[in-house]
Amino acid sequence: MFGRPITTLAEMREAVAAYTARAGEKLRHERLAATVLAVFLTTNPFKTDEPQYSNAVTIKLPAVTDATPDLLRYVLRGIERIYRDGYRYNKAGVMLTALVPASQVQGDLFEDRNRERSSRLMRLLDRLNTEMGAGTLRYAAEGYVKRWRTRFERRSPAYTTNWRDLPVAKAS
Repeated sequence: MFGRPITTLAEMREAVAAYTARAGEKLRHERLAATVLAVFLTTNPFKTDEPQYSNAVTIKLPAVTDATPDLLRYVLRGIERIYRDGYRYNKAGVMLTALVPASQVQGDLFEDRNRERSSRLMRLLDRLNTEMGAGTLRYAAEGYVKRWRTRFERRSPAYTTNWRDLPVAKAS
């Protein structure tokens, strides 16, 4: 969900690229690879005075992958297919499905991409972002100034999942 409505294709591309990069990172962390991806967008159904639109596209990847550049290529094509001008979008997302263990990925005989080199690059990118902070290295497609970014000011504390959010009782 966006912090403010998105009205341009450029901003929508940035948002889904950022979501895709994060999804790719999670895939690699879990040592999985995707064979299918889906991308969706929607307007706010509670704004009845605005025109409504919602759409999604599912894409079968030609080769099983966990590499962010591959995922980005197809997600951006998908979002361009379903995006329509004239709407105020409040939500978009990316889903990676038909997951398989990355160790069992079978290469394509006619593939011209060096999978080992790509895998080393993804490991390096993930390691640097872990050591130096999330977002230290990112893809240009994700954009720099994310005006659409979700706002977290009103988020409830996560008492059940985060030790730092536990209330502390003090003796008076």
